Amino acid sequence: MMNKQIFIVGCGGHSKVVTDALVATQRWDIVGYIDEVPKSSEFLGCPVFNSLTNLYAKFPSVKSAFVAIGDNEKRRLWYKILEDNNHTLPWIAHPTACLSPTASVGAGTLIGAKSFLGASSKVGRGVIVNTGAIIDHDCEIGDFSHMSQGAIACGGVVVGSNVLIGPGRVVEKLSKITHSVVT
Repeated sequence: MMNKQIFIVGCGGHSKVVTDALVATQRWDIVGYIDEVPKSSEFLGCPVFNSLTNLYAKFPSVKSAFVAIGDNEKRRLWYKILEDNNHTLPWIAHPTACLSPTASVGAGTLIGAKSFLGASSKVGRGVIVNTGAIIDHDCEIGDFSHMSQGAIACGGVVVGSNVLIGPGRVVEKLSKITHSVVT
């Protein structure tokens, strides 16, 4: 079976994490990266483009994209641009992640290495579930939020949209978080 082609928006640290996950799945070929102010013409062995227009000139048929930007608001803005341009925004799970079959994941979301999604958990669009994060049963994580490395959402937690839960932060069961929590 042939791999699908995809391009990535972003050339920073989070982009490296997304690239590792995509490569580990063995289902995707990365054709390039977009960075509005590129520091180099290549990133991780692939070409870097400064706009969608320039990427389209070289790869006109690639419709799958992933926004690999850590900043929640910038990630949301790029997601909207790509959605408006009819791109497919798959969710990506690192093969070492553990997902309940009853968990649901929104488009454009990364489920990072060694992370966990429990029974009936719901993760929105464009979310980062970073390395080792735990989202237990019946949790809801809003669109464009970020569960940082090792963050834990105990059972029944509701996290709003555009929220950052900092590294190692534990959100007690049945809590509702509507603003960023950074430790």
